[in-house]
Amino acid sequence: MVRDHFRVLRVDLADGRGEVITLEGRDRVAGGSGLAALLFEKYGHVDKLWSDPEQPLIFAIGPLTGYFPLMSKTVSAFKSPYHDQYAESHAGGRSALALRFADYDALVFTGKAERLSAVVLGSRRLEMRDVHYMRGLDLQITGKMLRRMFGGAGHRSILRIGPAGEMGSAMACINADTYRQVSYDHEPIFAAGSMLGVTNAFKVLALIDVTEKMGLDVMSAGVALAWATEALEKGFISEKETLAPLRFGEAETYKEALVHLGRGKNDFYRLLGQGALKAAKHYGGEDFACVLGQEMGGYATGEVFFISQALGFRHSHLDAGGYSYDQKHQDKVVEKAVSFLVQDEQERVLLTSMVSCLFAREVYKREVLAECLGSLGYQTLAGELETVSNRVQKLRWKIRVATGFDPSAVEVPKRFTEVTTWKGKVDGDYLRALKSDYARRIMEMGRGERDERS
Repeated sequence: MVRDHFRVLRVDLADGRGEVITLEGRDRVAGGSGLAALLFEKYGHVDKLWSDPEQPLIFAIGPLTGYFPLMSKTVSAFKSPYHDQYAESHAGGRSALALRFADYDALVFTGKAERLSAVVLGSRRLEMRDVHYMRGLDLQITGKMLRRMFGGAGHRSILRIGPAGEMGSAMACINADTYRQVSYDHEPIFAAGSMLGVTNAFKVLALIDVTEKMGLDVMSAGVALAWATEALEKGFISEKETLAPLRFGEAETYKEALVHLGRGKNDFYRLLGQGALKAAKHYGGEDFACVLGQEMGGYATGEVFFISQALGFRHSHLDAGGYSYDQKHQDKVVEKAVSFLVQDEQERVLLTSMVSCLFAREVYKREVLAECLGSLGYQTLAGELETVSNRVQKLRWKIRVATGFDPSAVEVPKRFTEVTTWKGKVDGDYLRALKSDYARRIMEMGRGERDERS
């Protein structure tokens, strides 16, 4: 339903009760990323740990969800177990449409259930069920069980965690639905394939399958195991830690290791599950931990991308098109590159507030978004897209900085300075200058929203 406010369902997992609240701000933050940040401001606690039961888990959609093609994503916002700071994650499947059909702009979960539980939501339904018997089961099995337990095939969306989530791994995912009807993107194939020296396509797919059953992020898991393999080769760790003779190209051994990682089999895997760089700081081998804020995406295009992911809001290759900038520009003008990152992020924030799949970013330019919004009756919002995108960008950075993010403290491991691109060897001086200037701009944006509201 088109409305000038937000309709939000807040659920307290401690008692299973919910309330529908009305929240103003449609013309200020649009929805999606903007709405998620607004809700974290309202319900989040910057001074409490990510695991505190009072911290919210937020799911938000946008004003164009369900009305236009590829407006198909849900934004989830939370304080991350990876770094204990404000973060976002985006997912598709049927999650966004299921929220639209239930007539909610967002869901906010707080509290902690006494036992492993499933929450069932609809436009006129809120139910919690004890599912303690699912503990330890892989995602494929729990998916089958949940589909049999609850109706709504074709309309429902099933979000669930796996063993990695149950044990509190920072690499754990919330799985959105099950069915993959298109080929895998480059990033998971890189992480489970070339990063591990596995070149057989079927073996790569088998590794991705095991990773997803454990409820692990494929990119983080693959890059972490690559570090573990090299650390084992160089003597920083032994098979006492890895429990398996990790070796590049040995897919069957990596299957074992993925299960160990997903289930936190020993102290080593539990620490590795908190991030490859954390494990490297403990055991040694920081120089070759391929971490840029979090485990790298499958791009090594040069200095702008490395800084874009290392300091970017989601530490994602999708925060801004740094990889594209590297491929198109041979000059090393720091201010020009950083301005590109800031402006490109702003354009993407607008899309993730609608909420569009970012593959559609060449279609949904501002004039098209304004036309779409106008056709639904969002005339004021349509005329304020520049202001809204700037506001949401600053609001997200304000919250991220308030929860502890210091961009100047982010480390770029030595391994990235050893890369050679089409422009030659990575320039360490240019890399450091980019980091310094981008960190300054991030802090300026983090203060900007605060200044606007004062």
